[in-house]
Amino acid sequence: MKTLAPTVSPLLEMNRISAPYGLSLTEPQARSLAESRASFLKGSGRVEFGCGIYGILIQAFCSSPYLERESYPETLDNLQESFECFKEEAEELGDPISSDELIDAMRKVFDGLAGGSIDKLTDLSFTKLTQAVDANENDFEPGLPEKEPLPIRRSEEGWLDAVESEGWEGEAWEDGNDWK
Repeated sequence: MKTLAPTVSPLLEMNRISAPYGLSLTEPQARSLAESRASFLKGSGRVEFGCGIYGILIQAFCSSPYLERESYPETLDNLQESFECFKEEAEELGDPISSDELIDAMRKVFDGLAGGSIDKLTDLSFTKLTQAVDANENDFEPGLPEKEPLPIRRSEEGWLDAVESEGWEGEAWEDGNDWK
């Protein structure tokens, strides 16, 4: 187990980046992720230093509104597996993609088309992933804040959501009444 120690510590240091989003790893969770990654790397004949791909994934995904504290370690592990599958498929197709470009595409689809579902993300082929990004390039950009909720106002029936209310013209109420 001593060979995992250099990986566990950097993973725990990534909590500085993810903690402001309510996400952090405990030492046992970091150790489990390190063991999972070590097993994969041993099978692939590759090596990584520090927290490797997990560090890049944490930086890219920690601000996602879909990540939850309870499933954070499992989601990171699933994202790592998805990354490797997409990367391998891209190489098999003769369509090499940088790790940064792939993770950017994964984040866009995760927050967009997949609606935060790791299953929907992993069900896509590499080709479908890149097609989804190309088709929706203007619909989601990582790093931008979530869209603001539409305004609501009080009516005789109670609070109305602008989407469900007649009289909402996108930026103002049709009747010009102030917010109540």
